[in-house]
This record gives sequence, structure tokens and C-alpha cells, in this order.
Amino acid sequence: MQQLHKSTTDLVEGSSPSSITQYYTALSACMGALALGTVMGYSSPAGPHLLSNSTQEWLQLSQEQYNWFSSSPNLGAAAGGLAGGPIINLLGRRGTIMASVLPCLVGWALIGGGQTFIMLLCGRVLTGICGGLTCVAVPAYIGEFASADVRGSLGPSYDTNTELKVLQQSVEDIHKREASLADLLKPGNVKPFIICLSLLLFSQFSGVTPIIFNMATVFKDSGFAYSEDSGALVVGLVQVVATAGAALIMDRVGRRPLLLMSAALMTLSTGSLGVYFWLRMTEGRVWTAEWLGWLPLSSLILLLAAFSLGLGPVPWLMMGEVLPYEVKEAGGSVVTMLSRMAAFTITLIYLPLQEALGEHGVFWLFSGVCLLTLAFTLLVVPETRGKTLQEIREDFRSTSTIISLNICASRITNPHQATRGGAVNQALEHTV
Repeated sequence: MQQLHKSTTDLVEGSSPSSITQYYTALSACMGALALGTVMGYSSPAGPHLLSNSTQEWLQLSQEQYNWFSSSPNLGAAAGGLAGGPIINLLGRRGTIMASVLPCLVGWALIGGGQTFIMLLCGRVLTGICGGLTCVAVPAYIGEFASADVRGSLGPSYDTNTELKVLQQSVEDIHKREASLADLLKPGNVKPFIICLSLLLFSQFSGVTPIIFNMATVFKDSGFAYSEDSGALVVGLVQVVATAGAALIMDRVGRRPLLLMSAALMTLSTGSLGVYFWLRMTEGRVWTAEWLGWLPLSSLILLLAAFSLGLGPVPWLMMGEVLPYEVKEAGGSVVTMLSRMAAFTITLIYLPLQEALGEHGVFWLFSGVCLLTLAFTLLVVPETRGKTLQEIREDFRSTSTIISLNICASRITNPHQATRGGAVNQALEHTV
């Protein structure tokens, strides 16, 4: 138990972990992602049965109750994400991952034995708390023990001594004072925080989360020729293969190219789904089923594959890379909480949004968000492939220094705003 309070540096300093050790460690940590995936996907096959009262009378849900049933894990994940930072400080990364198992087990027990809507809702929230805790702990854990050149896929062995010494010095400095949320707004911290938060918000508002939670309903509304469960199974298998492919190529291709490709393909796929539902409304169900019956499944496969290649895994990986060590707990907690609140909101209002905008309008809205993601990645997101955590940190510090010096220069040229000495001193204060 004493190891739970040790940092990654303390546990592995002086040794060079083998590839097998890294694979095993990453696989063990990522079991939390598998657990979160089962939570997200459960409402898709279970929802139609609960709505149609094919189980027991007391388990029949209204449409409003189903909206809460499908979206409530995100509410739990927001709470878990907010609590994740303090818990990481108390138990460490590894201890937090292990502790997240308890709410997961209790939550699934409530769902499995649930006889009322409240029991189902409590179970869904508890399983969401598990997901929120792992979303904070796992990216930080993997980002710290993995090497710079293989952090995305955990490939060949490496010499960790140099980076670990830098990391240990950072940890020693941080232990002298506790980081606060105000530290997120300091130069050198605010840009990586905004990048992490923006990518994850774009990820949630791209529409993938409510589509996964309501996959069976989407297939049913599209007039899919086969059973909704078979379509969801095909899409799920494609998503698994795409995620595995992303892990293999992430350190060869880079983070930015994967994000750009992912956002572009998601813009195309959600836009095509919008066109399909618009034609189905204007041309009729028979015509679209005859000529475009292949489009819904193809578009959903493309959407989930593109998401799994880039916008799904990369933002969480970058959160472990770009957030400076001293604000990793606080920043990770805030980012995870806001991300899961966004997921809760978009999942809760997904079906009402369909009624307001039409099925085609909702998918065109998601397509617009994906297009904004493409522009944001192109203009703001840096490439971190092959860089150590210290190099990434220095890049952001250099950027903030340049910005501060530019502000200083503009004030020097304008004597009505500040004197030369005052401007220089203020710029230096912001860059320290």
C-alpha cells in the first residue's frame, strides 16, 4: 500500500522498463476505458426494451426517463472527474485507478438487480463515476511512464533516466507548494489547458456520444433493413479495429494529422447522414430505402472509425502530455468534469433536439461542430510526437514568453500606456 503514495518517478527511477512491462502496465490501466465503453454502449440495446415494456411492468420507462437513463453516466463522470484531482493527490495515479473499481461494481450490481427507475439511475451514475476517475488518472499515468517516441502506442524500449530526473526535480518543486486552479491561468499553463478542454468539448459536441448511447434508435429511425442490434455490432467492431489501428500509427503519423483526418471524415459522415434524413423526409421512405439504404450504416461506420482514429483517443493522450505536471491534477479534473458535463447535456437533449431541428438538422449541426474542430486543430493544436514532457513544456513557455515580449514592445512604443521600465518589468513578471 505504501507504493500507492509514490510517484512514477520514485517507482521506476534508475531502471529502463522493457516493452513487455510498458504494454502490461498500459493494458492494465486501460481496463477502465473498457469499463467506460460498456457503460456508454449499454443504453443502446437496453433502451428500446425498457421503453417497450418487454421486461417487467415496473421497469417501463417514459421517454423523459430514458433520456436521463442514457445520459446520467456522464453526470457521474463529471463528479468523478472533479474528485479525481484530490484523489490522485491522496492515492496516486495507480491507487486512483484501483479505487475506481468499487463504484463500477456497485453500479452494475444496482443495474443488474434494478427493479425501479431510481435504482437504474443510481447504478448508471455510479458507473459513470468510475469512468470520470479513470479519465483523469489514466492519461496522466500513461503520459508519465511512457517514453516520448512511443507514448501513443507504447512500442520499443527506451532509456528513461534523463526524463525521469527532470520529472523528479519537478515533483520535488511541486511538493513545496500545492497547485491551485488559479495556476491554470498562468502563462505557460493556460494555452495547454485551453487546448485540452477545447478538444474534449469538440469531441463531445461532435455527436458521437449521443449516437453511441442511442445507436439502436438511430438505426430504427433510419429505416435500416436489418436488425438494429446487428448494425450496432458491426459499428462497434469497426470502432475496436480503428482504435487498435490508431494505437499502432499514432507515433508514426503524429497527433495533428490524425486529428485533422478524423475531423474531416467526421464532417463528411455526419453531413451525409443529414442529407440522408433530409431526402428521406422530402423523397419518402421507400425511395431512400431503395436507393440509399446503404448510406446510414456506411456513414455511421465512417463516423465511428474516424472518431476512434483521432478525436476519440488523441485528446485524452494529449491531456497527459501537454498539461504541465504542477497543474495536471487540477487541470485534468476541471477538463474531465466539463467534458462529461458536455456529454451529459448533449445526450440529454439529443432526442428533444431532433424534434426541434429534425433528424437532418441535428446531424448537420454535428457536422458544423466537426468543421470547427478541423479549423481549431489546424490553427491552434501543436504536434507533440517524439517530444519529451519537458520539451513540450518548454515549447509552451517559449510561446508565452514571445507573447509577453510582444505586449511589452507594444507598450514601449505607446508612451501613454506605460513607461519603458514598467512595461519590461511587467512582461518579465508574466514570463517567470
